[in-house]
Amino acid sequence: MKRSVSLLAAVLLLQSPFSHATAPSIRGDTSTVTITSSDSAAHESGPDHASFTVTRSGGDISGSLTVGFSLTGSAVLGTDYDLTPAFVTAVNIAANQDSVTVVLTPRADNLVEGTEHAIVSLTAGSGYQLGGSTSVDIEISDDPVEVNLFSVDTNASELGPDPGTFTVVRTGGDITSTLTVGMSLSGSASLGSDYTLSPAFVTAVAISGGQSSVTVTLEPRPDNAVEGTEEAIVTLTPSANVYNLGSAITETISIADDPVEVSIVSEDLFASELSLDPATFTVSRIGGNTASTLTVGISIGGTATLGSDYFLTPAFVTAVAIPANEPSMTITATPRVLPGDLPGDEGEETIIVDLTMGNYLINSMASTTTLIIDDTDALLSDGFESPVAFASCIKALAKTAPERFVDQGATVFDPVLNLHWSSCGLRAEYDSSSGRCRALRALSQQWQGAAFGVSESHGGHAPWRKASVAERLAAGGACEGSLVR
Repeated sequence: MKRSVSLLAAVLLLQSPFSHATAPSIRGDTSTVTITSSDSAAHESGPDHASFTVTRSGGDISGSLTVGFSLTGSAVLGTDYDLTPAFVTAVNIAANQDSVTVVLTPRADNLVEGTEHAIVSLTAGSGYQLGGSTSVDIEISDDPVEVNLFSVDTNASELGPDPGTFTVVRTGGDITSTLTVGMSLSGSASLGSDYTLSPAFVTAVAISGGQSSVTVTLEPRPDNAVEGTEEAIVTLTPSANVYNLGSAITETISIADDPVEVSIVSEDLFASELSLDPATFTVSRIGGNTASTLTVGISIGGTATLGSDYFLTPAFVTAVAIPANEPSMTITATPRVLPGDLPGDEGEETIIVDLTMGNYLINSMASTTTLIIDDTDALLSDGFESPVAFASCIKALAKTAPERFVDQGATVFDPVLNLHWSSCGLRAEYDSSSGRCRALRALSQQWQGAAFGVSESHGGHAPWRKASVAERLAAGGACEGSLVR
């Protein structure tokens, strides 16, 4: 009897109108959600996306459904990747849609990370039940920065100066951000003293955001040292977790030397005690750093004595300084006649000037010069009132009739006319640029040939004429008898 009542009650309960209100929650009207991925491999290079799809089945799809998520793994949302549509803990399936696809976009960075994982798992929530597939593992491959060093011009020189260049190149990573690359500098050349770098750096160089490379210029610094060819060795250095080194990480730039070379020449070899007419010589330099002063060693010799027979301007004893930004220095040797000196006491004296070794090269063809100081009796005595009168006559003749000297075997140079009498070695010098004419001592005291005569009158003096044989004999062959009025 009790069993029959129980069965009846059960039938009545199933037929009750209240039983239909609770049927969906107990039976098959709840959506079942699953997650799948058709592309679970992503890459920072590109970047290359991955995606996954959340699907609902069953239940009423006329309304939207929010499905909970958890994100785990070694990759971090917002740092290593982004999701579209964006979410953190849940994603929404729109009304009348049975699924939503989510795109995972890797973020490129300048870190060496290796492969990372983003694990997306469905979590339980209201209005749905979890199906059989509730998790996907997205693999994100790394695209680490690789840096290499390439030469553009490995031959530099102090002459010019001529620069060398090299380029640091990066591939991979996040090119939109600045990358700092470590460098080491070695070799026989030293930064700061032998060369400079532009852009300037000591241990690292920066590749600007948006740029794939930076070119560095190595500018040699000219100096006044004899060094030979030096080398600047540039090497990329590692930086843990920031970039990888490529196969090209070092370059050597050769810096050719431009040593300073010095020489000495004399513009005026002859000085005279009579008029205190000076001689001059010039010490010159080429190469090196002309922007700095160069001190050149000098030794003074010869039969003349510095201080008593002559003095130098500018004064020096063992070295002369070529000023900064100047290619040369000219020194004047001025004869000195002391009280009591008599004509003929000393005769011809010499000043021998030699360059001495220093931190420079010496031109072997122009390393020494000899100056001559004429004593007062070494000037021509030809019947004129003074050697000055003789020089005046020579000057006039050189201006008006230089061809007569040529005809008689003299040599003429322009702008300086150096006039030589082959007759007895007499010499006069006329500088047309300054208007100066000097009679110099005889190069030979022996009669060497016939004197010559000139019919014109010059400088207000009587005409010259050819000396007769008797006059030459009476003169004893001395040069003083070679030219007479």
